[in-house]
Amino acid sequence: MNAPNHDAIAVSLHEALELQRAAFLSAPSPSAQQRRDDLRQLARMLSDHRQALVEAIAQDYGSRSSFETLFAEFLVVIQSIHHARKHVARWMKPQRRAIDWLLYPGAGNRLIPQPVGVV
Repeated sequence: MNAPNHDAIAVSLHEALELQRAAFLSAPSPSAQQRRDDLRQLARMLSDHRQALVEAIAQDYGSRSSFETLFAEFLVVIQSIHHARKHVARWMKPQRRAIDWLLYPGAGNRLIPQPVGVV
């Protein structure tokens, strides 16, 4: 068996991170609709490559039932994607936060959810 080329892997991971960074900087705060579209594309990609993913997981585990992989991995992720698509707009809304009126009279406070990283 050939040993992995660690330098090539490091370069590949660095290139992938740079692509992710460029994508993040091009749209640092995507709209709810853009996020729903991205999640829809993710679900479609998973469905389109389902068999390859099942085979890769079976190879990693040595011998894993495709039913078990579809149930434990694939179905859970697809359901999570659908849940996120349904709730993403609500999750993005600014939220009021309590403030101590004795220390800060007349002040207001809110939490604005936003992406903070590349990955």
